Parts: sequence; structure tokens; C-alpha cells
Amino acid sequence: MKLGELAIRVNASIMQGVISDSFKKIIRLSVFDKSSGSGVIQINWQYRVNLIYFKSRFDVQLTKLATSTEWMKELHVCCSFIPEDKDDHSNGTVVEMSIPIGYAMDSHNVVEKKTFYPISRIEILHEGTTVILHYNHMGNESKCFSVFAYRRYKNRVRHPSYIKVQDSYRPELNAVKMFDFH
Repeated sequence: MKLGELAIRVNASIMQGVISDSFKKIIRLSVFDKSSGSGVIQINWQYRVNLIYFKSRFDVQLTKLATSTEWMKELHVCCSFIPEDKDDHSNGTVVEMSIPIGYAMDSHNVVEKKTFYPISRIEILHEGTTVILHYNHMGNESKCFSVFAYRRYKNRVRHPSYIKVQDSYRPELNAVKMFDFH
């Protein structure tokens, strides 16, 4: 390398645990400077990774329960952390559940099965189509809750829904499960 030359090599395989074939290329950036003084180089790199293909670190079970009317759906969800060793757990878990447009949820529509570490906070987003539950602690014991969704209007387009469970402090520990809401 010559004076004033900066060579940066980035190997994408060390950045994430799961890398597709397109990320296995080595990127090389060379900067040549023929003047004196100082300068700043900023490099921004963004890519998308589908979380469905990551190794799940949470076990997510979903059951659609029958209700007395077609205007209401009940979903029973249980999730637990999958530890790599016996003392491992999640200190701050976020459970995000999305339902299709046309249905809505409220925070009082979330009913939790009593556990030692209960839900610490419930958020409703996107006009009631997304509920976010926060847990301060999640281990290998199941945390279960039920969500009641009310139909506001009929929607002809049917998109899949999802549940995403993620550790707040270690986002690489996650699980995503797609499901058919209808």
C-alpha cells in the first residue's frame, strides 16, 4: 500500500450469522489522495435479510380458536426462548403480531395467562392492526396470551399475517412465523 492510499476489505460473512451466496463476495474500496490535509470518508451499506430464514431462537405456537360470530377472531399465542445453554434467557423480548387491514385490536383485547414474568407493556399500532407486547424476561417456559380481533369491514385482499419475536438487546435472536388469519 502506498502513502495516501486506503484499502478497505469487508467480508460480509462476519457481519451476520446467516449470509446468502450474494453476500459472500469481498468488497474492495480504494481511495487515492494526492493532496495534503484531512478528509472524511463515510460508507453506508444497507441490505435486507429475510428473518424467516434465520435459525429460530424462540418457539412460537399459534392457535386460531372458534368464536360465536364471524365478526371476531381469537388467536391464542404461546412463545418461549430456545436457549443454547441451560442458563440462557432473553432480558427484554418484543412480540409483534400483525393482522390484516379490516380487523382491529385494542390493548384490552389482549388477555394474558398468568405467569411469573408478565407482559410489561402493550402497544397498539397502525390503527389497531399491529400489537406489540414487551416482556422483561423470557426463558424456556411458555408465555401465553390471547388476542381478540374485531372485524371493522370486509376486505377482499387477503395477505398473510405474521408474529415476530425478538430479543431487544440481541436482535439476532429472533423468530418469525407467518400464518393465515382468515
